[in-house]
This record gives sequence, C-alpha cells and structure tokens, in this order.
Amino acid sequence: QFPYINMSLILLGLSRGPSIRSWRTLQCLVSEASSQHLAQHQAESNICRIPENTCQDPGQAASSSHRVAQARCFSSQARGKEWSQRRLVGWSPDQFYQVVSDVEQYRHFVPWCQASRVMTRSPDGTKMTAELAVGFQMLKERYTSHVTLQPPHKVSSQVRDSLLFHHLDSSWRMEPGPSPRTCWLTFSVDFAFNSALYGHMADLFFSEVVKQMVTAFEGRAHKMYGPSSLVRPTSGSGSSGSSSSSSRSALHK
Repeated sequence: QFPYINMSLILLGLSRGPSIRSWRTLQCLVSEASSQHLAQHQAESNICRIPENTCQDPGQAASSSHRVAQARCFSSQARGKEWSQRRLVGWSPDQFYQVVSDVEQYRHFVPWCQASRVMTRSPDGTKMTAELAVGFQMLKERYTSHVTLQPPHKVSSQVRDSLLFHHLDSSWRMEPGPSPRTCWLTFSVDFAFNSALYGHMADLFFSEVVKQMVTAFEGRAHKMYGPSSLVRPTSGSGSSGSSSSSSRSALHK
C-alpha cells in the first residue's frame, strides 16, 4: 500500500507554480521518499535502541557496530532552520492583526491548508489551540497549533505534537508604519523536522514556501480591507503602480 508522506510545511504555499522550477523534480522526490519509507522506519526503530549517551558522546570508544549505529543516529537528527522577513505593508497594524489572528479562516486563503478550526480559547482570549490539516494528493499532515495573541501587534504559535516536526514556532509582529494605514510586518519561523529525509527536501523547497506566506496574507488583507495604501496610480495613466514596500529576509541552517 502506498504510504502517506507527511510533507505539509514543505509544500505549504506552493499552490501557484512559478517558484518551483519543475513539478517533475517534486514528483521524483516524493516517489523517492515513499520508496524509502519502510526501510527508513525500520532503521529509525533500530536507532531508538541505541543508549542515549551513545549519540551524545561521539568520542567515546565503541565497537564497530556501535560506531555505525552512532553515525546513523547523528544523521537522523532534525536540522533546525530559521527564516524571517520584515516588510512594509499597506494596511494598519490592527487590520493585519485581524487577518493573522483569524486562524479559523486559514482554510480559505492559506495555500495547501485543507482545514482549520479553533478547538479551545482561554477565558481572556489571549490563547487558543487550533487544529490544521494541510496536504496535496498523497501528502497530508494534521497537527495542533498552540496560539498566543497579543493584540494588536503580535500573534505567535507553537507546534510540538506533530509526527512531521520536532518543533515549529512562528510569529507575526505588526508595528506602526510611517503613515496611518501602513505597518512594518515581521514574519519569523523556527522549525526542525523529525526526519533527516524531510530536512533534505526542506533544503530544496522550504525557503520558497515561506516566502509565499506573507503574500497569501496580504491577499487576504486586500480582500477584507481593500487595496494596499502603498499602491499609487501611475502618473497620467490612472493604472495602479507597484507597491513601494521594502523587505529583507534570511535563511539560516
């Protein structure tokens, strides 16, 4: 039976293809991942039998079998990544906060998000747990996100119980911009996969995925509050010019 490959965040945001050079490349990687699924599962089961201190002390003398197992243990450890982007957007901090904090609506505009629902809310409204389901064809993942709200300037979330992620921490910060209907938006992600295979695929795709996240939320803000205030008519033409937003981003291994 063809196994499900949990690749949610790698694919999150890839619904419109110009950022992916070749869908064939993605298909090949998925095929390779599925063919290695059972063998990898068995190998990782064997790794779990290695004493914890074996992995923590690579300099410790060991038998040849332990050295092989030790090397495999290190290669299976999740590789963490951090990514952040700061950009000026044409909506007020409160407007963009309303977009980001409305997790229930993510299924309507976040690419690859198939379902989103808020399960619990704290009495003061500053914390909630939300279940999200994301996927494409055979690639599926469902996980619970613990969300902290600091209106009207910050939304942060943590994922700890996912089969795919060792951890997934994200934050959105909205700060007043240079004019009333603008804000400086900072989107940050810190994550690590439980599987080295997924980590390798993330190297290829994840930076492109997260770059599209801000664009998706800007699209939602446009739908809710109208065009960005940074868009100005081109002189003498009446058509819309491009946004004067500035951004900077970094990806760290």
